[in-house]
Amino acid sequence: MRRYRIEAGGDVWDSAPNGLADPNALQVDLDVSVTSVDAPQNGSFVRIWGLGLKAISNAKKYYGQNIEVSGGFAKGLPLARPSQFGLLAKGIVTQAWGTWEGTNQYLDLAITPGGGVPCATGPNPMPPKNKLVLNWKKGQMLEEALKETLRSAFPEMQSEFNIQEQLKADQDNVHYASSLPQLGYYLRRLTQQMVGGRYPGVSLDPSSGKIDVFDYSKPSAKRIEFSDLIGSPIWQKPAELELKTAMRGDIKFGDRVTLPNVWVNSSQSGAPVGGFVDYAPSLGGEFVVQSIRHIGSSRAPSGDAWVSVFTLNPTIPPSDGDTCQSSSEGGL
Repeated sequence: MRRYRIEAGGDVWDSAPNGLADPNALQVDLDVSVTSVDAPQNGSFVRIWGLGLKAISNAKKYYGQNIEVSGGFAKGLPLARPSQFGLLAKGIVTQAWGTWEGTNQYLDLAITPGGGVPCATGPNPMPPKNKLVLNWKKGQMLEEALKETLRSAFPEMQSEFNIQEQLKADQDNVHYASSLPQLGYYLRRLTQQMVGGRYPGVSLDPSSGKIDVFDYSKPSAKRIEFSDLIGSPIWQKPAELELKTAMRGDIKFGDRVTLPNVWVNSSQSGAPVGGFVDYAPSLGGEFVVQSIRHIGSSRAPSGDAWVSVFTLNPTIPPSDGDTCQSSSEGGL
């Protein structure tokens, strides 16, 4: 059974309390996007149906409140894997309103993943408690300098690091940022320039309620099985794969994943250009998660109405000018 758990403003809605499916659970629609804090993001929202007039008329109580949205599956269906249920996003409610149309009554909650504060002109994502200054001194490891920066600016949030050890400053780098997205933008570009080649740079992700700092070098890869797939993968661009699975809360932005040997399609923009790479129609291997979009309607009858859409990149893209042909048995 499709499972959700939403906690906001002291209220909890769970379609499978303690893992046991509740057939009378309210219908929930959701659309939650997760990507690097410095990258443009789609708006995220949750809609809860059937709450009643008293609840929807008091929607303002959720405004500015913390919210946690979890999703996946509970035990029941033959292919359901309860272990894949997990946190989709943690953030703040930046808009809340109730609607009554005919016999339908529902509550809409707009979410800023990672947190923030509402203000007169809109949400201010991740406002620092103190000045957000990176003071990365010559010879110092990035993790040491950035820990101090995040500890001072966000004392109430934990940070978790998974970056390469060779990120050591060859000169003093001092940068002031007014927000976490600004710091993330500066940090990613700076580390890309330092390492060079196809190194993706260091990214910041606050969507889980803590600040994850990583450069896609996480050692272990999570498996996507053939039975998880909804449709076939598509090359949207050179070295950018879009993949849809049954909703999974156990795969996070920046994770490494391994794919089964499956048939893969290609859009026109994903077709090989020049000598970049020639992808075979059969694909497997290891990829990194560049962004995630969780889309669901808990009571819709369609099999693709409770899914996660992943944007993936190969872990080791070919160098510029290389031309390689992957074998018909998968891999790049």
